[in-house]
Amino acid sequence: MKLLHDYVLVKKSEEEQTVGGIILSTTAQKIGEVVATGEGVFSYGKWIHNDVEVGDTVQYDGGSTIKIEGNEYLLLRNSDIICILNKE
Repeated sequence: MKLLHDYVLVKKSEEEQTVGGIILSTTAQKIGEVVATGEGVFSYGKWIHNDVEVGDTVQYDGGSTIKIEGNEYLLLRNSDIICILNKE
């Protein structure tokens, strides 16, 4: 699959359990791994590339749930990404 423009495809993280035994649902966390990204958008005569790369773990807000070959993913815009969690 090749995404266009500023779209980002994210696979939701599995539920996590805290040290105290509380299960944090992925819905509450809104964390996932980038599995595909478009090239960005062309604006004012230059390319504005997406901020994320395949493999990045991100926190997001928004997006639309889609199914591809039986697997569930989120389709986001680059602007829906709040932060990249695994970059230093």
